[in-house]
Amino acid sequence: MARPRQFDADTVLDAAKHLFWDKGFEATSTEDLCQAMGLSRQSFYNAFGGKREVFLAALERYAAERTDAQIALLSDAPAPLQGLRDLLQAVAAHAPDRRKLGCMSVATASAFGDEDADVSAILRRHGLRLQKAMQASLSRARDDGQLQGDTDLPLAAQFLRTTQHGISLAARTGATPAQLRGMAELALRAVGAA
Repeated sequence: MARPRQFDADTVLDAAKHLFWDKGFEATSTEDLCQAMGLSRQSFYNAFGGKREVFLAALERYAAERTDAQIALLSDAPAPLQGLRDLLQAVAAHAPDRRKLGCMSVATASAFGDEDADVSAILRRHGLRLQKAMQASLSRARDDGQLQGDTDLPLAAQFLRTTQHGISLAARTGATPAQLRGMAELALRAVGAA
């Protein structure tokens, strides 16, 4: 009979998520994971199967949490355009050590491209969720007169999501908070914000 787990799965998965976010998939060893998660090699393999499986679970967790938080930023804003501004400027508000991490999803997309179907599926699913929420905010902004009436909403949402990725990469490579905020403002003007 197998012994019951002696660890909290959420806690150890969060530890793995932070390690992958900091170091990336390739630079993270199984030993690094075992140490960060506080697991023996045997417990690690029994519980998760291997490094790739832990990475996929950590990426799914990160992407779900991040997308939920970003959609909440959009829906909790007093005005749709303000929600988009808050979303695009969020990385500038992070503490310098967190800002340098950038976005785990963006870093993963840069590292993997479309080479791994499982990674691509996670990133695509959550990216499209956010893009739909951004498009809904753009639609409300247009209805409120905050956005030009002829704006192509699906294209504008895709552009803003892509710009958000660029802002994250700029943060990771040392852009200042003022530069990051400026990029966000320029993106909003580019899609026709009044």
